Amino acid sequence: MNLHWFFHILSLILIAALLAICFKLSIDHLTGLWRRGVYEIWYSLCYKQRAGTPKFWIAFVDVDGLKKLNDTKGQPYGDQALRLFGSLVKQLSKQRRVLWARVGGDEFAAVYLGPAAAAVRHAHAVRQRFEAAAKDLGVTVTIVVGSNQQTSATLIKILKKDRGGNQVYYAELQEEGRAFRACLTSPEGKQIGPWIHGSLN
Repeated sequence: MNLHWFFHILSLILIAALLAICFKLSIDHLTGLWRRGVYEIWYSLCYKQRAGTPKFWIAFVDVDGLKKLNDTKGQPYGDQALRLFGSLVKQLSKQRRVLWARVGGDEFAAVYLGPAAAAVRHAHAVRQRFEAAAKDLGVTVTIVVGSNQQTSATLIKILKKDRGGNQVYYAELQEEGRAFRACLTSPEGKQIGPWIHGSLN
């Protein structure tokens, strides 16, 4: 083997090692889901190219009761709940055009490609499966599905305070400004009840 081929093979090995490190750093070690940075890149790419791609939707998830679980039973139980959520969403997201990420301590986000009703139905499936599996841990989830990244933890807090948690909401925000409208949804992806109007200010 001449020197040229030696350095060529060495370069390939180094590139593969760097890619493996980057991949490992992109994964949340506790849940096995993508980290926030990957979610933000994916959202940005979808947003910039949305004119030429299918409509995309954002889901934000808040795990309700995690702090209480950590305080009463200890952090290992809280970690168990987070691992369970990560495992279930990976199972339920196979063959779907969706990317899930952990974006905070008890907060998760997903980017869906496709119709809103499909995103809402999938969000209901995630909520139902997780709450059934985590019944003994005493944690639930609140999910908001919308078309804007502002469909975030702030909006979840507002809806939980006014309307209660352990629900799947669909929300629409104005292109400019902070006003929103939201509604409860059924597991079939349909609206339940009247629109809830408010502001993120």
